[in-house]
Amino acid sequence: MFQLYLTYVSTEKEALENFWNRSRAITSQRRGSSTCKPESQLGRIEVLFFADNKVALNRFHETDFKPLAIHLENDLLHISATDNNIYILDDSFRFIKIIANRLFNSIHTIRKLGNCLYLSSTGIDSILKANDLYGSFVIIWKAMGTKYGYFPDGIEREIDYKVSHNETTYPTLQQTTHINSCEPYIDNSGTPYLFSTLFHQGVVLKINMCTGDSEEFLRDLDSPHSFRIYNALGHDLAIVCDSNNNKVLLDIDLVDSKKGYRVLEDNFKWVQDAGVVENKVLWVLDANNYRVAFYDYVTLRHIVDYCFNTTYRIFSATARMD
Repeated sequence: MFQLYLTYVSTEKEALENFWNRSRAITSQRRGSSTCKPESQLGRIEVLFFADNKVALNRFHETDFKPLAIHLENDLLHISATDNNIYILDDSFRFIKIIANRLFNSIHTIRKLGNCLYLSSTGIDSILKANDLYGSFVIIWKAMGTKYGYFPDGIEREIDYKVSHNETTYPTLQQTTHINSCEPYIDNSGTPYLFSTLFHQGVVLKINMCTGDSEEFLRDLDSPHSFRIYNALGHDLAIVCDSNNNKVLLDIDLVDSKKGYRVLEDNFKWVQDAGVVENKVLWVLDANNYRVAFYDYVTLRHIVDYCFNTTYRIFSATARMD
């Protein structure tokens, strides 16, 4: 038995445009921030309950922000949003705190290893680290200064990291990598690594956090998104969403990706996120089919689907054992 927490953003374009226009007008008149709310909510959090090969909606919460990445720890939800803040909610969705930082820009991933937090600040093509969520975040990897810091026309992106970026929007095509995931890992020798999916390049990077050196761990992907590490039968393995190729790659060896891995295909339309729970169940966010699909991890046999409302676009998930 486990619970799966899901984040969605609204796709009700007309309602959102009306909200944005009204908000801009009020902000201009007051020369300050707007407190008006959209006619329909901007986002949604759902919690599914999976048991005995069945899935059901346990509870949900509509938000007045657009949620992206989600991380659950100590009964607290840490949720990044398109306004470049991180919202802290309790497990009953009660508001606790907002975390802001000048380096936060389109946070696509929130991960923790030991006492350290790792964030992909996608808008500025960088990965951030802090000793805790309330601590000082520093850039531990950035595309600029590497071969990944260039646009297709050969022009290098320039970013002033001394200024604030959390009130600026950088569309996907104004980014050189569009980092979708960053996954920290310490190998048997004690060396810390980061695995990161680069959307534009179609690769997964393996970054040595001690030296900053990187290698292309996986190549020839098409718009990859989620990358997660799990343990199966005593082995640390990885799963990655090859999003636009509509595939899930799993059982990837973290030392040598060329050892081979399994591939799951099931008429997917844009694989947004995926994960393995206790070597038993594999869940997949099949975004453009508007479903969360569940499979037997060992046999890859399809078990059940949860179909969600088409007025929302699913973004990410995190599992919690019951």
